[in-house]
Amino acid sequence: MASPPAAEGRRLARPARRLVVLEEDAVQARRVETIAREQGFEVTRVADGDEFRALALDDIHAVIIDLMVSRVDGVELMRDLAEKGFDGSVILSSDADRRILSAAERLARARCLRVAGSLQKPLNEFALRRLLDRTVSRPGAASRALNIQVAQTELLQCM
Repeated sequence: MASPPAAEGRRLARPARRLVVLEEDAVQARRVETIAREQGFEVTRVADGDEFRALALDDIHAVIIDLMVSRVDGVELMRDLAEKGFDGSVILSSDADRRILSAAERLARARCLRVAGSLQKPLNEFALRRLLDRTVSRPGAASRALNIQVAQTELLQCM
């Protein structure tokens, strides 16, 4: 009897979700990176707005933006994301008052960005995990993922 092909029986690897974390505080950035990696993200950390602006965002699923980084305003970065047509999820973070975070969320939504939510610092691990769960797919990928799931279900019913 011939042995099955090597690919049979192996699970297909899920493509990595890519996350960019803009955070000046190295300890906070490492904490976010650790949690995000545990949830299956490939993480790129940047410490300032210039580094963030230099990144190609084409294959990025989500960004976490600290609104209070030096030399650049988080609101400016949200405007840049909107102008570039960024279609991934946006998570805002800051040690500012909750009202400022809420206002920043409203501004980002007004610019047609997909806001998953915001986090006050120090970051709450549970809240971060919950927001990262909301970034599972990009808008264009959602319908494709649904079609693939339906096809798999139909295939299983036929077997």
